[in-house]
Amino acid sequence: MADPPVSSSPVNPVAPPLVGREREQATLRAALARALTGHGSLVLISGEAGIGKTALAETLCQEATNQGARVLVGRCYDLSETPPYGPWREALACLSRGKDEPAPPDLTGGGASSQAALFTQVHDYLAALAQRQPLILLLDDLHWADPASLDLLRSLARDLAALPMLLLVTYRSDELTRRHPLYALLPLLVREAHAQRLDLHALDEVGLHALVAGRYTLPPTEAARLVTYLAGRAEGNPFFAGELLRTLEEARVLSRGDETWELNNLGAIGVPPLLRQVIDGRVDRLGEAARDALTAAAVIGQTVPIVVWLTVAETDEATLLTAVEQATEARLLVETPDGAGVCFAHALVREALYEGTLALRRRALHRRVAEALLALPAPDPDAVAYHFQQAGDPRAGEWLVAAGERARRAYAWFTAAERFEAALTLLEARGAPELERGWLLYRLAVVRRYTDPHRGIAYLDEAIQLGERGGEPGLVAYARFTRGMLRCFIGDTEHGVPELAAGTDAVEALPPAEQARATALLAGLDDPPNALRGTLVLWLASTCSYREARQMGEALLARVPTYQPIRGAGGSSFADNSFGLLTAYAVLGQPDAARQAFTRARALYQAVDHFWLLGNLTYSALLLVTLPYAADSLSERQQLAAEVEQSYRRASGAALAAFPAGIAWLKLLVLEGRWSEARALVDAAAGTESERWTLALPAWLAREQGNPALAWQLLRDWLPDKE
Repeated sequence: MADPPVSSSPVNPVAPPLVGREREQATLRAALARALTGHGSLVLISGEAGIGKTALAETLCQEATNQGARVLVGRCYDLSETPPYGPWREALACLSRGKDEPAPPDLTGGGASSQAALFTQVHDYLAALAQRQPLILLLDDLHWADPASLDLLRSLARDLAALPMLLLVTYRSDELTRRHPLYALLPLLVREAHAQRLDLHALDEVGLHALVAGRYTLPPTEAARLVTYLAGRAEGNPFFAGELLRTLEEARVLSRGDETWELNNLGAIGVPPLLRQVIDGRVDRLGEAARDALTAAAVIGQTVPIVVWLTVAETDEATLLTAVEQATEARLLVETPDGAGVCFAHALVREALYEGTLALRRRALHRRVAEALLALPAPDPDAVAYHFQQAGDPRAGEWLVAAGERARRAYAWFTAAERFEAALTLLEARGAPELERGWLLYRLAVVRRYTDPHRGIAYLDEAIQLGERGGEPGLVAYARFTRGMLRCFIGDTEHGVPELAAGTDAVEALPPAEQARATALLAGLDDPPNALRGTLVLWLASTCSYREARQMGEALLARVPTYQPIRGAGGSSFADNSFGLLTAYAVLGQPDAARQAFTRARALYQAVDHFWLLGNLTYSALLLVTLPYAADSLSERQQLAAEVEQSYRRASGAALAAFPAGIAWLKLLVLEGRWSEARALVDAAAGTESERWTLALPAWLAREQGNPALAWQLLRDWLPDKE
């Protein structure tokens, strides 16, 4: 399914009045004023569903439009599988470009060599837009965002201060758990981007009085009675209160008199306390045909293309258009600007309709939606997979794999892993061929290699068993190579390096036909067979086998003196080879050769935008070459430390999210005797969920300051809990 069309107007016609939000409005207006003068910022607006987050943000967007700013809006939707970068893609899709403005970046990953490169394209594009015209970007309901969208948010937010751009983010605070990716991201956004947080709370009685007074002229006693009624049922939620008031008007319990409004018996109609029942009542008044059509629409998604709706609802165009007109008049739906579909006026409206449908009927409708999407010219694999999943249809497996591949190509690693894991569950349930599952397990291990290497090893264990049973030597060889690498990642180099060596030998020994088959199946996922030995060289050097690493690395370099990096491939093994040679040369007393290896490796890592390994490489050059052999070159060591920090800051997705990017400065601060700055950096590093060695930094610093007793005490305090 194509990306959902969205309105370029930020105003929601059913947004609740902004009563009791004066302080929050003032904060947002101040942020807008700063953005209009070139000082951008990020504002995070949180609260429960219906509390008025979107209304508050959209009102500011309208004010920004009136003041000459350009407004882009991207939303996330529940009850559907959001594609990678969904809200960003929607925001860029609603962009109305001038004649001399370039097309927005391709967020499907087709136009970038890596996730970092993709983020740079988005940053540069939005920065260019903002320089032409101040830019306001609203990302709505980000509690439903995919992890890749959150990675992009973090990357962009760091540089907002120097741009005429205001980034607004809304999310439901009651949807976040400790395991939710946005939960972990919020403190990073506050620390790195100095984000402002606005947490909207329920309206108190004063706020409800203001809400009632703004809409109705009632005697004081009647107004108080209505406020008490709202407080007991809406519980201070502005959207709930607004829907209850609308229901009272429709039932003529609240009616306009000659000069004032009249309030009748509030208990006479038995208005239920739950919003779903309120919406059900409004839908029922439209008739059975409209209810059936809206039920089908709720299964399709938040945005409903007419061409899909006609198929799923199994009705004619005239009947459907009548239902659309009725639902639009009842403010349940909003027409899209291009007239090709409709959107639900609020996510809660769709939720109420969806949850009120019998599960059996939902399954049948989901299957019809998936089949209708398949009839479109370019079906969205995420949408097709989601609807087949909800229908319990086995065809979901192949579409989940397709969705995972698209996510992997867009460097959305977490999303790719989720899709592959869901596909694996379905393949196992329907008894798919073992080799099909084996290759999928291998893909899973590769996309999980940085984020969860322990789980990746378990996947590879099973893949090797399936490959051996199915007579697939290519799968077995590649899986052993990768399992060795992952064992090295988790610190088990005693077993990892020998397995890495055995896997490398096995891959290189594959018959040409088997190599060709494996290469085709792993297209874009791994380096070619003649490159994998470079990774072994790196790990040999990392485990002090310097002479063996030098000999093997030089032999590989002689065999393949030049190498064109594969953009979008899973590794960068020739760069790893030069990285390993740098380490070996430096330790064996060959600084000039080490510098040449550094130059080669840096160019190769930069070519594939592998900033995490680029940072590690540069850090090693600083520690192993510059400080031992050119300690008096202050400018060189400062330049390298700055490059390390820049590389770590640009790393995302595969890298550890909270790694202390400025760690390369620590050794320099100690050498220069800047102890207070070194202590602050150590405290920041030890307080992150990063690599285990950063937790030992306080002990290292104590030793450097000449306090071995404290160093040992700190190590004793730490080690028992970590073993």
